[in-house]
Amino acid sequence: MNIETNKIQDSVLQKYTISKNTFSASIKNYKKDSVYVEIGDAKQNSFYPQIKLMRWDNEVNFSMRLVDELPIIDVFTEANVIGWYTENKIVKVYEVLKGTSIYDEGSYEFEITLLSKPKINKIEFTISHKNIEFLYQPPVSKYEYVPGVLDIIIRPPHVVGSYALYYKNPPFTTSKGKWYGMGKAFHIYRPKITDSRGISVWGELDIDEVNNKLCVTIPQEFLDEAVYPVFHAAGATIGYPTIGATEGASTTPTAIMSRSNTDDFGGDSNFIYFYCKKINGNIPMVGAFYDLTRILSPRAPEITVSNSTYQWVSIPFTPTKPTLPASTLCGATVGYNCSVSDPIYFMYDSGGTTPNRYQTMTYPYWKFFVANYMPTTNRYSLYASYGQVFNSIYAINNIGADEIGSINNLEITDIKEVNGVD
Repeated sequence: MNIETNKIQDSVLQKYTISKNTFSASIKNYKKDSVYVEIGDAKQNSFYPQIKLMRWDNEVNFSMRLVDELPIIDVFTEANVIGWYTENKIVKVYEVLKGTSIYDEGSYEFEITLLSKPKINKIEFTISHKNIEFLYQPPVSKYEYVPGVLDIIIRPPHVVGSYALYYKNPPFTTSKGKWYGMGKAFHIYRPKITDSRGISVWGELDIDEVNNKLCVTIPQEFLDEAVYPVFHAAGATIGYPTIGATEGASTTPTAIMSRSNTDDFGGDSNFIYFYCKKINGNIPMVGAFYDLTRILSPRAPEITVSNSTYQWVSIPFTPTKPTLPASTLCGATVGYNCSVSDPIYFMYDSGGTTPNRYQTMTYPYWKFFVANYMPTTNRYSLYASYGQVFNSIYAINNIGADEIGSINNLEITDIKEVNGVD
């Protein structure tokens, strides 16, 4: 199937570049954290029913292609939609803009409308992926709760049975490089299928990363009794969030640790970032770093979490910063002084193999050894940035390093991060 470019609406032409029967666009144009989309297959000369998302200059990517025995009859566009017809399906792929739905960090929808009852109750895709770790998000069980540390767990219905996609062994975020954060690349949410009467049912999402297959199973009883057309039959919503999709809360002073590998050079840590909020009173919080075995010095001074809506709270290491060893698994750690009356809320994803850790604490006193912490596979929305010593900023306008350090009461290491100047 070839695309007839003279039939494409202007709104689509303005958003996408069309080459080799493939639509492509930059959907997050930020040099430290870019996201790029392709609809079609840029490696083929014909149009294929596929979407591909790439992040961090294609260091990670994920693509899914619809398996369909029926050929594409025609490709069409409408508003911001790219779609195609087969004999028994209408498929639409489009961006769900940030802040317009529950997927409020932005996502793409691979929407399938069934015009008649299908032969089987499965919608199947082949998938391809690069540097991706798939984390299944199960229903919350009693074993996920940890008294004091994780007393409240809220996993929304569209997240139960979904998959969080993480950068496998991501690089550390540096002042000079890309912003990997906690390493989360994408999230594929559980599909919700709706018939023409408005009756809905949750589909079952299954990803087989070994055999590179994605399958959405629709309850057979629903298909038998549905009034067609049936909408969102795949309901494949692929988000590109930076935070976890499950909400948790602590009611006891606790320290939680997010571990990842430094690069070949190591460097000084600048900030720890934690996505959190308070509910009632303000929450005192401190930060620290651990190497493979023990806590590093210095530790970050206390800050106060005063925001009642979610945001990235930054904990600066001032006036001196801990030096992180090269090529080592290090743990960015926050400790907070919460209580039953003043809990702290945060976001995370379940699953995975990264050896993150947690432990209750006598605030603000740290456990000295990593072995004092309990292991967890939870991926907290918690990470750090670090960098090496840079010199080029000192030459700007012939200003000396000692003078730059006094401008606006900023540290030299803080100034070097402004606008990406090194």
